[in-house]
Amino acid sequence: MVIHHIGMVKNGFAHTAKWLSIAALAVIISFTALNSTPPSVAQAAQSTNGTFTSFFDGKSPNLLGSGWDACTQEITWSVDMTSLSPRLSRTELSRLNSAFELWSEVSGLSFAYLGTQQMSYNQSSHHLSSEGMPTRNHIAVSFMPASDSRLLAPHVYGFGMPSQVLPSSKQIIGGVLVIKKEIVVAKSKKEPQVLDNLYLHELGHVLGLGHVDDISQIMYPTILKQTHLGTGDIAGVRKLTQSCMQSLES
Repeated sequence: MVIHHIGMVKNGFAHTAKWLSIAALAVIISFTALNSTPPSVAQAAQSTNGTFTSFFDGKSPNLLGSGWDACTQEITWSVDMTSLSPRLSRTELSRLNSAFELWSEVSGLSFAYLGTQQMSYNQSSHHLSSEGMPTRNHIAVSFMPASDSRLLAPHVYGFGMPSQVLPSSKQIIGGVLVIKKEIVVAKSKKEPQVLDNLYLHELGHVLGLGHVDDISQIMYPTILKQTHLGTGDIAGVRKLTQSCMQSLES
């Protein structure tokens, strides 16, 4: 089993008057390498349908429970696939689209694909940007060589996170998802279920979910071959997604 994910230290946040941008991430965490353990059940929020946590649990208490707004007409997403071959681009775009559709079905969020575009990666904030990219309600995705980001350490398959949050309403309005190119090349044919799991997992982080220690959930911190969402995953994203009534009241 290989641990893929990253953690954050202290606050790692930069405030502005209108929105909060996640500006810093911590060192890579590998539970296997460090012989540590995943988050305990005591740290997780409980529901009758399973166990889930907020992405901000243990990182930023004031943002606990942050989620995307279901009242938004659509959340757009675009992807940089310049590091992949044309064949792999077609295969992985279809796989990625399926992951968005699965999360949409259980959350009520609507996602709209804008197309491919070359993006710039900021080594300090770990954000992705491109000319013409929407600045709100958008998820930027990139398939990136390991050498392009210090976060893509040997045991890390990728990372996903909310990139912008409105602190007053705890509304997520931006997200970043990065997948290591080398993992895609290695797994696309031999172990495609690993990539299905990886895309669902990282999108879960973008939608506001954190890690849990239940191996039956997609948000378990080790990438396995599970290709369906668990009861906790579904309960969590439904709990975090803001309803239209919540949006009107905030």
